[in-house]
Amino acid sequence: MITGLVSLRAQRFAFASSTFSTRLTRTMTTDVHAIAQTGFGTGTNEQYDRVRPSYPTESLSYIRQIPKSTAPLNIVEIGAGTGIFTRALLAHPEWATSIGTLRAVEPSDGMCGVWTKTVKDSRTTIVQGTFDNTGVEDGWADLIIIAQAFHWCPDYGKASSEFARILKKDGAVAFIWNLEDRDGGGWPAQIRDCIEVYEDGTPQFRLDLWRQTFSTPEYTSSFHPQEEKVWAYHISTSDQIVTDRAQSKSYMTVLPSDDKAKVAEDIKVILQRGDGRIWINKEEGTYQYPYKTYLVFFSTSSLNLPALDAWIASLKLLVLTDTFHSTHLSDLYITLPTRDGTRGRPPSSPVEGTPLGYGHHLAFFHPRNPEALLRTDGTDADFCPPEPFTRRMWAGGTMTWNKDGELKVGEKAIAVSTVAKVEKKGFEVGKPMVFVNQRIQVTLEGRNEHGMVEERVQVFVASGGKRAPRQGGSSTPSITAYLLADGSDISKCPKV
Repeated sequence: MITGLVSLRAQRFAFASSTFSTRLTRTMTTDVHAIAQTGFGTGTNEQYDRVRPSYPTESLSYIRQIPKSTAPLNIVEIGAGTGIFTRALLAHPEWATSIGTLRAVEPSDGMCGVWTKTVKDSRTTIVQGTFDNTGVEDGWADLIIIAQAFHWCPDYGKASSEFARILKKDGAVAFIWNLEDRDGGGWPAQIRDCIEVYEDGTPQFRLDLWRQTFSTPEYTSSFHPQEEKVWAYHISTSDQIVTDRAQSKSYMTVLPSDDKAKVAEDIKVILQRGDGRIWINKEEGTYQYPYKTYLVFFSTSSLNLPALDAWIASLKLLVLTDTFHSTHLSDLYITLPTRDGTRGRPPSSPVEGTPLGYGHHLAFFHPRNPEALLRTDGTDADFCPPEPFTRRMWAGGTMTWNKDGELKVGEKAIAVSTVAKVEKKGFEVGKPMVFVNQRIQVTLEGRNEHGMVEERVQVFVASGGKRAPRQGGSSTPSITAYLLADGSDISKCPKV
């Protein structure tokens, strides 16, 4: 649990047990919520560790599938609290041999003290820090885990930046919470109604304030959209454990003694009624306590959004001059069936001073960049977003001609290309696309009126590897698909 008041001094000290010692280092941190500082301060944490539940094995197995890296893994557990989750992870059979190093981060002196007494594994260390100041070096972690803590985060953007900084390229983050299940019976809902009136504005998990993380620029620029999973189950409990569990809430530990006594009495009445209680052993006083475990996880994104945003904000301008030479147009005409003489009309030749045909400007104004400077699809990089947005598709376009600035054969003209608009779409649902609206204005030299304005809308998506061959055939067309004019197979003709 991210709790406790953390000193800004740099100081080292060690806690020792009979079998190992764990280094605890103080690091600079940001503000911690006042109720968390007091409610989880020294003297409250032994009860917390005793009555708070661990995590279902299914959830730990699920988390094991999240990291893309191979074992052994570097893990950072932020808000490690008293070590409840740490111990569960170390004891789980799928994690026992998967952990290389686990660095726990926790701002509370009291919780750190319990953690060092209860976590006994040489692969683990604990330091004092917070969500946005872990003290972990850049690009170290395969996985960040935050158990029962992230709802205390005071700045979601700064935390997201810290996650992105310390994670490896294919790193991931997992938030996990246990919460008493209101839907699991009458008495658990009544217990929550009894204690939640004392929350005093604290940012509890159930309020979903932490979900604001996923709309911050720091998150969207570094991570894929989050995914979620929920498990419903029950644990064995007793009247004493239920009472102590309620009293272990941060906002409950700071109540005056009279209020604590009243809450304890109210809980006693609720448990005496026992609405919806399912006994495990009535003689021993044990019964089911319904719970839900919530898992929220996400991974780093390779979209390089800072570079994309910088490209969008940059000036994109290309000015080219060309002359509508009749010889160049003759090369174009010979490829056009309306002008090449094959439709019963004599071939036409361009005449200088006559209007340039619609769309014929496309044969001109080509940037002459070395091939090495072009993108893999042959396009000019200046008007294309940066990697990984290298797959380009045509989305539409228009051409508008202006009679007052009419383009003419044989005359010199200027083409000015700019990007009129860039739109990012689908990023929030994991299907990112970049729409680029390029504008080309062609004007005869010495004229003010544009002779033609073209709008090109292209959509760019992130590269995703090679395309699969078409179903039902080879990806390479057969030469037998090409026939001569008399219908004979070109593959059977003599080679020249």
